Amino acid sequence: MKVLFISSQIFKKSSSASIRNNSLLNGFIKNNVEVDVLTLEYPSAFEDEYFQENIENKIKVYQSKPKILYKYLEKSSLPVERNLKLNKREKTLNKLKIKIKDLYFFPDMDKEWIKNYNKKVLKNNYDFVISSSDTKTAHFIARNILKEFNNETKWIQIWGDPWANDINLNNSQKKKAMYWESLFIKEAAQIYYVSKPTFEMMTNSYPKYSSKMHYMPRTYLTEVQNNNLKKNASTLNLLYTGSLNSNRNTLNLLNAIKTENEKLNKYIKLNIFGVCSPEIKAEFKEYKFITYHGIASYKKIITEYSRADILLFIDNGNKTTQIPGKLFDYFGTNIPILAVVEDLESPVTKFIASTQRSLILKNTPTDLRIDTIFNLSEQPILKEYSGETCAKKLIMNMQSL
Repeated sequence: MKVLFISSQIFKKSSSASIRNNSLLNGFIKNNVEVDVLTLEYPSAFEDEYFQENIENKIKVYQSKPKILYKYLEKSSLPVERNLKLNKREKTLNKLKIKIKDLYFFPDMDKEWIKNYNKKVLKNNYDFVISSSDTKTAHFIARNILKEFNNETKWIQIWGDPWANDINLNNSQKKKAMYWESLFIKEAAQIYYVSKPTFEMMTNSYPKYSSKMHYMPRTYLTEVQNNNLKKNASTLNLLYTGSLNSNRNTLNLLNAIKTENEKLNKYIKLNIFGVCSPEIKAEFKEYKFITYHGIASYKKIITEYSRADILLFIDNGNKTTQIPGKLFDYFGTNIPILAVVEDLESPVTKFIASTQRSLILKNTPTDLRIDTIFNLSEQPILKEYSGETCAKKLIMNMQSL
């Protein structure tokens, strides 16, 4: 079996999709599948050396360097000193930039990749073309490439997020997304969703094509052990890796930790890695137990896992069926998980409960009994979420076509 795997996020730093894709690619090699990769080249500041160094040597990578995206990212990586309070002119210019971006850069900022992908892959023969989003650009490229191949090459799609249901899209974008998403689903041989609640939602939305839809969980890339986990210790290291914005309500948790720390006999430290909105970072100043580290390499993150006593998960609220990828990274460790959720009956919470891997607390002042984390102990690594295991199941499904 020979596969062409297309995704914009293979080497991109601080990307859940990059972790998922690398895990699956290495899983293919362990299951004796020949794989070529078609992806993007980013400025060095946006690429993670760990992904570059640990991708299997047998995988041949074809990269492209979109000029507009590359220049935009290079410019955005330069340090800029400016007043955080924007004047009216700056606010108007920012709004105009967003409108231009929404109108021109569809489906995403890497749209020029659709025409300027590395054409060397067309010289090869493949049994399957797999396109993995985000970005959705990968699906457009796969569709174009398949027109160049014979009809025996089958199209497999992996969706990190549903598209038309994205709450961040405006009406115009939603209409375009709905059209293309429907077309892609129609033309695919098989479709995989990395969130079970999303899979269930999409099978209900597209009953005609539900038979070719499957659930394939997001996988972890690296197994991590902390051999010095503390139980009933006076100090615990709580670790959060991922983005924080207005969608995630952190105040109840932070106040609960503050109250617990004021009891003097026990203390919780909270280390945070990832992108945080300015509003969230401003909240951190009120809490001395928080250390915010910003964006870090994947190598740094797995090092921090090995030092953590508890891993923190905060859900996205009730408006989404997506499960943040960090939860699956946590499944690759032996470290207990604290899951803070908005709704105990939501599909996402029910999935978390089904794994029996996390202490689940509702995000209210009365329900956040933070003292209960001192009783948590070592947990098993959930190997059913390894890249090798999930790749094996995917291969079996593909062979059935």
